[in-house]
Amino acid sequence: MTRNKRYNCPFCPGLGLRNDDLALSVSWEKGKYHCFRCGTSGGVRSLPPNFKKPLILEKDKKPRERISMEDMIPLRQSSAGQSYLGVRGLDPEPLKDFVFVSGKKLVFPFYGTEGNITFYVTRKMWGSGRRYDNMEAALRDIYIPPGTILPAGEPLIITEGIFDALSVWQWLGMNAIALLGMNLNSFKIAKILDYSYPYTPLIILLDTDAHQTAIDYYNELKPLRRDTAICVMREGDPNEVGKEKLWKRLMPLVSSVGERTSSSTS
Repeated sequence: MTRNKRYNCPFCPGLGLRNDDLALSVSWEKGKYHCFRCGTSGGVRSLPPNFKKPLILEKDKKPRERISMEDMIPLRQSSAGQSYLGVRGLDPEPLKDFVFVSGKKLVFPFYGTEGNITFYVTRKMWGSGRRYDNMEAALRDIYIPPGTILPAGEPLIITEGIFDALSVWQWLGMNAIALLGMNLNSFKIAKILDYSYPYTPLIILLDTDAHQTAIDYYNELKPLRRDTAICVMREGDPNEVGKEKLWKRLMPLVSSVGERTSSSTS
């Protein structure tokens, strides 16, 4: 006997943006679904087209990797970690107390409301094989560069990866977050809305291979944030194109949404 999968319901009022009870039960084998919150039922073919990739978030996902605090050293004590960030064009100084190193991996911790580490994402600095690990633990969260505060009215740049968000923050002095991959789900939408103000302009700046995901996020956020736009990076990933090209792509959009926001709040 196969167990039904549980998801966030795309039919609940407000798309279920602020609930995490995974009320939608889907039997892929039988081709049927039922939501125990709003009561919607039907065949799986009537689910939204983007349902299988963005909105799926299974309760039984487990982190792949576990690293104890004893295995980590602060970035300030790792010349290898600092050198790696330098090669990627990033200044390690503001990150020395917020990023850790374990062997050949950078460790990016995520903190709870009480300041405790709730999970982490690792990035291999060198060597073959899987570059990122523990990404399953990040399905419900976004990455915010440490020590940054979003001023009212200033645009928020939404990137895919941690290094993209750090590049926008350090190179351009703009506020940025990282989605930690191409997963679209209600938890990440809620995090974006919680972190930003109701009139914060949102600019979606995803990697070149994530254009469809950028469109999906735009379609979800535009009804909730009027000043939402997509920045198309044809030259490559934000962290790889360099400061000049990144500035050239972003500035017209930043100026455009900034003007609309100023006129709507004045």
